[in-house]
Formats: sequence, structure tokens, C-alpha cells
Amino acid sequence: MSASESSPVDYRQTAEALVADDLATSAAEVHGALTGMLCTPQLPSDWQRIVLGEIPLPGSALPTLIEHLREWTEAQLRSEEFSFEPLLPPEEAPLSERVEALAGWCRGFLDGLLAAGVRDVGALRGEAGEFMHDLQSIGEAEPPQAPTEEDERAYAELVEYLRAGVGHVYEECRRTVKASP
Repeated sequence: MSASESSPVDYRQTAEALVADDLATSAAEVHGALTGMLCTPQLPSDWQRIVLGEIPLPGSALPTLIEHLREWTEAQLRSEEFSFEPLLPPEEAPLSERVEALAGWCRGFLDGLLAAGVRDVGALRGEAGEFMHDLQSIGEAEPPQAPTEEDERAYAELVEYLRAGVGHVYEECRRTVKASP
């Protein structure tokens, strides 16, 4: 299956596969790290180990699943319509779970950029630089105690901001950042 024909990746399936292999990272963090690396011109050769943090168990479904995740994410980043979507829990999940996953995704994204050789994420220019500053704050977000409709709207706005910000970082990294191998 080519990246352009790649079907969406399921958050729950990815999370369950990580748990089955006793890996401590979340599906959101994995996708954030992978997305950060894919924003740079050169994906590190050991990207699967970086993304997973450990080598999957023998016979694990994770390598195939993570490769599919890479194809799906790369296709989204490269599409002319920029159809990128962060891998986060579904809308039906409690807001606390979604906020925690969003914060983990942001931390993973920063880690992925660093792992791919972006030495100073604060040096990105323009909207990409502003986004990187905001991303660090979003990565520290804590779920509300008693979620309200306003909290739901704020979460939806943050996810949309994340989508747009990733696009800016992708363009800026491809244009100016020299990633080391």
C-alpha cells in the first residue's frame, strides 16, 4: 500500500499494541515524535527505535503498525490539502484523557524534532517559532477537574491550532533547518 492510499490509523488499536508490548509510551506521544521527525528533511535511520523507545517483543505487531503510522502521517504532511490530523483519543473519550494525550503528543513532537537533528526549536522563524513556544506550554497542560462546554471548545481549538502549527513547522524545517543524520 502506498502512502497516498494509506488508511487512517486507529488510536485505540495503536494504544493497545503498545500496552501489549509493555511499552511505556502513549500512542499520542509515539505519533507526536514520529510527526516531529517527519517534519525534518531526513528521517533518522533508527526512527522506529526512537519513536517506540524500546525494541518491540519478537512477533509483535508494532513494527508493521508503526510503519503504517509513518506512511499515513507522511501522506498527510505532504498532501496539497494538508490533511494532517494528530493521533489522539476519539471525541467520545473523556476530556481528561484527550487533554493528557494532547500534552503527550506535544512533548513527543518536540522530542521527535530534537531526535531528527533540530538543535534549537526556538530558532524556527515566524509562525513556526511562535508555535514551538506555545507547544511547550501545551505539553504541560493538565486536564480540568470538572470539564465544561468551554473546556471542550478550548480543546477543539487547541487541536486545530496544533494542525496548523505542524504545517508551519513542516514548511519551515523543509526550507531552512539543516537536520543532521
